[in-house]
Amino acid sequence: MEEDEEKNRFRREEKPEITNASELYLESRRRIMEATSEYQVYRLLVESMEIGESMLGDDVLRKKVSTILSKSGNLEKYNISYQDRKVYQLSTGSEKTGKITCRQEDLEFSKDTMREQLSSQIIAQLKPLNSEIFNQLIKEGVIRITTIEKEFEKKLLDDLK
Repeated sequence: MEEDEEKNRFRREEKPEITNASELYLESRRRIMEATSEYQVYRLLVESMEIGESMLGDDVLRKKVSTILSKSGNLEKYNISYQDRKVYQLSTGSEKTGKITCRQEDLEFSKDTMREQLSSQIIAQLKPLNSEIFNQLIKEGVIRITTIEKEFEKKLLDDLK
């Protein structure tokens, strides 16, 4: 029993076979739900939107996506200033993010915290557009919504033929 558990512990998860852009898009949306940080969500959201944009037939929405992705922000764009007694202050110059004051040994952690703050701001702008892409792809028939019951029914009907 312990040997099986040990083998399973190191077994790699089998990646789903992706055969088309729709499957790739849906896989990237699934990975967003598993992300553990705002920065991961941001990166996966941008990836999902880029894939979705490539499948869109709607030129207006496609231009909107291109514009917002080009302006989505630079997550490394913040100021670090040295204060007295080996204290640093990080800020973006924006009122939307707070200033972070830290000691030298906490500087890397503070940079990550600043990146997370910036990511959450950008995510707030990207999520509605990502939903709009998803809805448009459904309307265009590029992606279809199904349930396990429908898939099971379809498989049974195919087997009966």
